[in-house]
Amino acid sequence: MSSAREFAQKAYDTLSAALADLSSLTIETHTIDPGGTSMLRARTEISMDGDTKVHLPVDSEDRINEALLKQHQRAIEQARGERQVLWDQVMTVVRGAIEVEKAEVEQEP
Repeated sequence: MSSAREFAQKAYDTLSAALADLSSLTIETHTIDPGGTSMLRARTEISMDGDTKVHLPVDSEDRINEALLKQHQRAIEQARGERQVLWDQVMTVVRGAIEVEKAEVEQEP
């Protein structure tokens, strides 16, 4: 196998793993009590097609803790930004793999 094909195979393997990771995004916000116990307070799940599920706690009067909500929203924004960076990297690898394949095909007799 040529080095170009080996590179393409490695790129494909990397892409497969990255795409599996990109298929959904889950953001969880926890609080920690004085005893060190972590409590899940909010959770957001975003699928690749944009479907979103948001789970927020409410108090006894069905009110949402605004400070907790703001912190969770910041975490969502950060996670989405990091996901976009990863997606851009995946696309860079895809474009590179395509170019390597084109070069390989052009060199074949």
